Order: sequence, then C-alpha cells, then structure tokens
Amino acid sequence: MHLQKSPFQRIKEGTKKYEIRLNDKKRQQLHVGDLIQFQYENESLTVEVLALEKYKDVQELAKGISKLDMGINDKESLQEIIYTFYSKEQIKKEGILTIEIKIITLNDLEKILKKSWSKETCHIPLQEKWTTNKPELGQCAVTVLVIHDYFDGEIAHDIHNKHYWNIINGKNIDITRNQFPKETIFNIDEIVSRESLFSEKSKTQERYQTLLENIKNQ
Repeated sequence: MHLQKSPFQRIKEGTKKYEIRLNDKKRQQLHVGDLIQFQYENESLTVEVLALEKYKDVQELAKGISKLDMGINDKESLQEIIYTFYSKEQIKKEGILTIEIKIITLNDLEKILKKSWSKETCHIPLQEKWTTNKPELGQCAVTVLVIHDYFDGEIAHDIHNKHYWNIINGKNIDITRNQFPKETIFNIDEIVSRESLFSEKSKTQERYQTLLENIKNQ
C-alpha cells in the first residue's frame, strides 16, 4: 500500500497504530496475521495485522476508536482526512475498515527466525548434521525467502559457497552466515529471483512452508 510522507513516518516512529481504509473487496481479503508492506517513494516498511474492525460510517468510527492511536487529534480532522480519499457515497456503500498494525523490524524477524529453524527446514543433504547448537546450518535459502517476504530487496548468491543472503536498501543482510568458518569470503556472483530458489530436488517449497508455520507458532 502506498502512503503519503506523514502517515508513513508516523507508522515508522510507532505513533500511528491504525490504518483507515475503505472496506472494499481488496480490504475484505485481509486477515489477522497478514503482512502489509507500506511504501513511500523508495522506502518501505512491513507491518503485521493485529486486528480488523468494520464501521458503517465516520461517526461510528470516531466513537469506537482512540483518535490518538490513529495519529489524529480530533473528530473534524478525522472526517476531513477520510473524505479527502473517499466520498460519502463510497463509505455508505462499502463502510470503513480500521487495520490495527505493528511494525516488524529486521531485528524482530531475526529473533523469530532463529527460534523457528529446525531439522525439517534445513537443506536436505545437511539435515542429519543439523543440531540446535548450529541452528543456521542449511537454512539460507528458506531464510532469505522469508526475509524477502517482509522486506523485499534483492537476493544475492555465492555460487562457490552455495550460499544466499539478502540485500536490503543496499545493505547485505546475512543471518545464516555463521554456518561457515569465520574466514570464509563471500562474493556476489549473481542476483537471483526468489522463484529460482524453489528447487524441487531440494524441496525448498516444503521447507519454506514449514518455516512459515514455525514462525506462526512462535
């Protein structure tokens, strides 16, 4: 979803906890636990949907939710903002949806991923070597896919070391690097698409889905 500078910045700072949208067909597909990527120009951030609430009109909305949590100071400002984007006819037909959100940081995701790795999410040839003492072993492909889900960016591949990592806003993000010796030097041999990682032989799709399930159960 695209946002203007002010609401994007308030979400980023944690002072805006709700997003308000017309409850149209697209928003009706949202569920608690879904991820939404907000964009402003070339910057993006990812949030998790914590709750969804429907309202028939602006008046009902103003009574039912804290204006402070929406980053709006008064009822008049709330009406002005909503009517800037949606007509009274649209609101009467579709209603309003408030989306309670929580920003997901890379540090948050890294902590969750490290708790979610398992033998079943490990690269198949390495599964018998996987232990909780070295949980990042064989996890690079499925891990970069999940990070890409949240933060987009690019996926780098070192062909010699058979290793993948993320590049986000020009910065290398490699949370499975410790499976290699400290002296290992990595090279970006190619930037690959996420689709190229789904190898049937390596059962990447199955391992990726298992990792997603593990994350949900944290």
